[in-house]
Amino acid sequence: MKISLTAALVAGACLSPCALAAITGPAGTVFDNNAHLRSKMSLTSPNKIIIDGELITGVSGPDGAFTQQNTADGALLITPLTPHDFTIFLETADGIGLSLDVVPEKGNGRTLLLIPARTRLKPNPDAKAWEESQPFQKTLVALARTVVNGGVPDNYTEISASQAPDYTPAEGLLLTPERQLAGAHFRIMRYRMKNTGYVTRALTEKQFWQKGVRAVMLSTRTLYAGGEGYVWVIFSVDEGGAS
Repeated sequence: MKISLTAALVAGACLSPCALAAITGPAGTVFDNNAHLRSKMSLTSPNKIIIDGELITGVSGPDGAFTQQNTADGALLITPLTPHDFTIFLETADGIGLSLDVVPEKGNGRTLLLIPARTRLKPNPDAKAWEESQPFQKTLVALARTVVNGGVPDNYTEISASQAPDYTPAEGLLLTPERQLAGAHFRIMRYRMKNTGYVTRALTEKQFWQKGVRAVMLSTRTLYAGGEGYVWVIFSVDEGGAS
């Protein structure tokens, strides 16, 4: 797979209460921090709450209304002890929180997958030191070459792809986030792209630019109708970039 790096770099950066929503199904519910959600839960079997990429460390609610137990992977098992609706408050180790209106009912236990809309990067002094040890464009080229070959840049960490930055580039392309790597000043997303139109599309890096994007790498410059390929996007965390 040949990747073009020569035209990929985007210049212009330096290195330095929601509305009540119902949880509808197992595919996952995206939520903003401090959101207010609502979900049915089994009265007769344990229910599992997963906050994608997070460890649930705090649970509060009415005394005697439920039992709770944390799993080894940081999820929460909860069983209502009352047929009446009640509200619980959840908090993660990284400070993400939400309130959940529980609607108890008879039936099988449910698994709720909750996906934070955006994730702030944790401090990463080792990645920061590496990023700042060389000129800006040299850092971008090194990041690009590493990720398009399937590697992980020095001291970068992998976080859930579902917690991708807000990103809506050219119309007619469906982008599915598949991998996310985080450093200090940058995060890197790999998307699977699909041409949803009926004609062949010519692709350029400029079509994928928006505020906060610092580099784009394409697996192909021609995408047939219904065809698929990959695009790697390097976002800046600084100066209004992806956070």
